[in-house]
Parts: sequence; C-alpha cells; structure tokens
Amino acid sequence: MNEPNSIAPSTTRPRGTGRALVIGAISILIAVVIFAVGFGAGFGAGNLGQPSTAAGQDDGAADTLRAQFPVFWEAMDLLYRDFYGELPAANNATYAAIRGVLGQLDDPNTSFMSPEEAEFFRTNLQGSFEGIGARVDWDPNFNTVRIVEPFENQPAWKAGVKRDDLITHVDGEEIVGTDLTSAIEKIRGPKGTPVVLTIVRLATEETLDIEVVRDRIEIPTIETDTVGGNLAYIKLNTFNENAAELVRQAVEEALAENPDGLIF
Repeated sequence: MNEPNSIAPSTTRPRGTGRALVIGAISILIAVVIFAVGFGAGFGAGNLGQPSTAAGQDDGAADTLRAQFPVFWEAMDLLYRDFYGELPAANNATYAAIRGVLGQLDDPNTSFMSPEEAEFFRTNLQGSFEGIGARVDWDPNFNTVRIVEPFENQPAWKAGVKRDDLITHVDGEEIVGTDLTSAIEKIRGPKGTPVVLTIVRLATEETLDIEVVRDRIEIPTIETDTVGGNLAYIKLNTFNENAAELVRQAVEEALAENPDGLIF
C-alpha cells in the first residue's frame, strides 16, 4: 500500500453514479481488510502450536518423519557433548531446527514464531500496548533499531525522539547486534515507568540520552484528511483487529461529506 489508489467519479458521469462507484470500490477494500485481519488473528492466536495433518498427507508420511527423530537427537547429543565453544540454549536450538525445516518450503506464508514472538504478534493485532509510542524498524546498515515515526502527542514524541533516530542502548544495555523483537521487549514496559534511550541522531551526529515515561498507546490504525480541494484521503497504517471497523467508520464519515472522490 505504498501508493494510494485514487477513486474518483468521472466528470462525464452524473454525480450519483460516481458516488456509487466509490462506495462499491470501498466495499471491496473493506472486504480485503476484514480478510487480512481475520487471517492474521487466526494465524497468530488460533493456529500457532496446534498439530494438524495437511490435506493430501497420510499418517504414513508423519510416521516416517517421526522415525527420523532419533537421528536428530543423536546429532544434538553429540554436538552438546563434544562441541568446544558456546552453544545456543536448548529452546533456541529447537526453534532454529524448526525454522530450518520451514525454510525448505520456500513459502513466505508458512512460518514459526517463538512464544515471545507470538505474544508480540498478538499484541500488535490488538491495536494497543504499553510503551513509548513510536513505530520502529530494524536498520540493517547500523544493525540496530531505527525510529520510523514517533506518534504525535505520545511519550516518545513529547520527549524529543525524532524520525530516523537510532536507538543503541535501552537503560544502558546495548541493543546493537541483537534483533527487533528482543529490542522492542526492552523498550516497552508498564504504563508510568521510565526508560532511558540512548539515541544517535544521524542528522546532527549527536548521541543523546532521552528519558521517556511509558504510557498506554493506542496505535493510530488509520489517518484521514481532505486533499486537493474536496478529495477524501484515508490511509491504513497497520492491520489489526480494529482495522476493519475503523476503515468502515472512516469511509462512512468521508462519504457523508459528499467528496468529489476518495483516495485509499
């Protein structure tokens, strides 16, 4: 959804016909949102960790797979007994093995989440959390967390955190070289508790320690505006369990103003 689709009535049609086209197109968009949210919620909350037999697969294939597990455990026993050096924790080794198998499928829609990752996924679907109030991402060039956008009037924004700031430490603990999920777990925390972020501001080459007091954050799922005179603009920032209803409300409110068109 990097480029919004413009939906506007043709100047050669009566206004009512163009409006009907807008309503029809938006109905399709709402259906897409409902499907995506429903699929995400089902995957994140319902399907994780539940065994099943794939369509077209018989129990014989599963039995054959189980018969190979002694080989796996023998290899693991030898590794943990004889390897000289640091080895991952047993649960991390198990997760890595599962991801290795899934990686052979070459299917981006089939993935594994650790309990921590699954909880993070479910929290995002809920549309709210307790934290600093900023959208973040992992910057591969600096191997740390980058601020994509501090939400306006939220704790990070009020404390002076800016877009493209790099977070290198959380409460004095370095997060460079870790991963996005574990870093976010350190940044988030109970409402009312402070967290000190060590920030590298690339624009000015400054290193700053900024204290942010965490709060209950409602993720801004959508943004609305009027552009180009009388064009309604709706932007969906993220999929979560509230997205379908929020989009529906935004569309109804926009169409009530009789716009010349709508950009979604």
